[in-house]
Parts: sequence; C-alpha cells; structure tokens
Amino acid sequence: MHHPFLAVGFVCLCTACGTKSVDSSPGDYGSSRSNACAGAPEVLSPQAPFDCAGATCTLEVLSTTPDPPDRGDNTWSVRLLDSTGTPQSLVSLVGSPFMPAHNHGTSPPDFAGRSTDQITWSVGPFDLFMPGFWELRVAIEVAESEDSDRQVVIPFCVEG
Repeated sequence: MHHPFLAVGFVCLCTACGTKSVDSSPGDYGSSRSNACAGAPEVLSPQAPFDCAGATCTLEVLSTTPDPPDRGDNTWSVRLLDSTGTPQSLVSLVGSPFMPAHNHGTSPPDFAGRSTDQITWSVGPFDLFMPGFWELRVAIEVAESEDSDRQVVIPFCVEG
C-alpha cells in the first residue's frame, strides 16, 4: 500500500530545500565577511592611523588584545600624533565601544584610559559581546593646547 502523504511530503521537502547554491559574493551570508562589517578595516594593523574630527591630529592604534579584536574582553594601546607625526602628551583619554547598527554600547559604556607616560594609553578591558560592526569612540584631552578636546572614531569588525 502506497502512502500518498509520504509522496506529497517528499515533494514539499525537495521544493523547500531547492538546489540553489550559496553565493559567496561580498555581503551575502555565504561570504567570509558579513555585510554588517562593511566600512570597517579588515584588520587593525599596528600603527593604524585614524584622523581626529575637526583637528589636525591622528590617533594610532598600536596594538589590540586579542589581535584582531574579537568577542570577549579587549584591550587596546593607542597614542595621539600631531600633524607633524610627533606624539602628544594627553591629560585624559576615554574609549567608548559602540555598535551603531544596534544603537548600543557596552556595559559600562565608557572606559578611562591608563598611561604611565601620558603618551601611550591603554583602554580596556571592554567586553565586545557580539559579532558585527563596532566603533571605538575616543574622547581625548590634549595637554597644553587651546583646542584640547579631540574626538576620534575607530571603525572595526568583530567576526566572533
């Protein structure tokens, strides 16, 4: 005795599964890099420079732990350079990890930088708890400068 429901079920299963292959072009789920990370550098390389907003300076990412940034606790080492490439002494530095697509940051939202020489600063550890496109929004106060408040946004991807 044949079961008509078995035949109908098999046809439905074949139709639902289809035969289309996964396209691995950028931005598709089959790609090695998700569309959520478009615009972020592939890897934050040592001495990666990021321009200050509205000021002539750059913030260098000296290192990230882990490298590249990943889910879990992350700590970054950075320093500020003036327009001639000279390291600048800072009064303070605060890093705020933020995930723009989801409109949230981490808990706590802000991480005060630590430095022993006022030139090289460590930020973290901050918990990047989900994969995707993130920004580290850095607020900087430069020592002995009329235009002392600086802002830098560092885009990066957590593949996780």
